Amino acid sequence: MGKMFAPTFFALVYIALMAVYIRFVLILPIPVFYRVIGALVLSSFIVTMGYLLMRRHKEIQEEDSDDLSKY
Repeated sequence: MGKMFAPTFFALVYIALMAVYIRFVLILPIPVFYRVIGALVLSSFIVTMGYLLMRRHKEIQEEDSDDLSKY
């Protein structure tokens, strides 16, 4: 369980930061089209981070030792 703390923590921090950026983009005084495009791009980063986090958790569960111990 300890091995899953760091990836989860950093993923949640990243997702929270992207959410703040989305909020910032949506209040900018620019045309709505650009606000929507910016919010969609940042949202895609959140989805990607969620996918990578799920893959990392699966990888940790399948493997007995951590990746760093191989090097």
